[in-house]
Amino acid sequence: MDHGKIQESLLLGSREAESVIANLKNSGIDIDNICVRLLEEGVIMFKKSFDDLVHTIELKIKNKKCK
Repeated sequence: MDHGKIQESLLLGSREAESVIANLKNSGIDIDNICVRLLEEGVIMFKKSFDDLVHTIELKIKNKKCK
């Protein structure tokens, strides 16, 4: 209660963001395609990391059972 400032922040800077996106599109940059590609690649990378984590945990469990 002694610090901070309550304010609506969800839309803060949204006009500037819309302007940046419009400028990118006007420059021939397909920002929608880039976003889709980043999302797809991000999901693939997350899945790989998660699979690696699960594999590491399985190995640790297996090694504990063998001792």
